[in-house]
Amino acid sequence: GNLFAESTKPGADVSSRWCKIHMDLLRDQDKFAEATNDTSFLNASIVETIRLCFMHGMEKQAETVRTKYNVVEKKFWFSKIVALCEAKNWDAIDKLGGSGRYSKVKSPIGFLPFIEKLAEHGREEQAAAFVSRLPDVYDRVEWYVKLDNFQKAIDDAYDDENPDLIAQIRKRASNPSIIEYANKRIKALD
Repeated sequence: GNLFAESTKPGADVSSRWCKIHMDLLRDQDKFAEATNDTSFLNASIVETIRLCFMHGMEKQAETVRTKYNVVEKKFWFSKIVALCEAKNWDAIDKLGGSGRYSKVKSPIGFLPFIEKLAEHGREEQAAAFVSRLPDVYDRVEWYVKLDNFQKAIDDAYDDENPDLIAQIRKRASNPSIIEYANKRIKALD
C-alpha cells in the first residue's frame, strides 16, 4: 500500500477545497434551476450564474453567490448590467446607475458599460443620459455623436471651449440645422 495518505500530498488541500466549492456551486445551481425551471443554470460559470439570477429577478440570490464565491464587485456590476439589459429591465438600469429620477450613484465600473449595453439594445436615449457621467470630453462627444445627439455633443464641446472639437462634430453632421448650430457655437467662442 501507499505509505503516504492522499491528504499529505502537495496541493491536496487546494484540490479538495476547489472540489468542495464546485460541489457547492452545483448544489446552488440545482436549486436555482428547480426554482426557475431554467436548466441554463446547470454547469454555468459563477458569473453566468449571477447573470441568470438577475435575469430571473433573484437579486438576493445573485448577491449571495457573489459573496459566497468571492466575485469581485466590478465583475458583479458588469454581470448585473448585462442581465438587466437582456431582461429589458430599464428602470432597474436607471436605478443601478443613478440616472433619471434616482440619486447619483458612484459606479465601480464607470458608466461606459451602461452606455454600451443600452446602445446595443437600441436604448439610445437612455444611454445618452449616462454620457454626461463620462470623465473625458472627447469620449462624451464621441458617444453623443454615436447616439445621434449632435446638439449635446456640440454643447459639450462648447462648454469645454473647444472650437476645433465643434468643427470635427460639424464634419460628421448631415442635418443643416445642426451644421448651422455648430457654426454659431464656433463664432461665439471667437
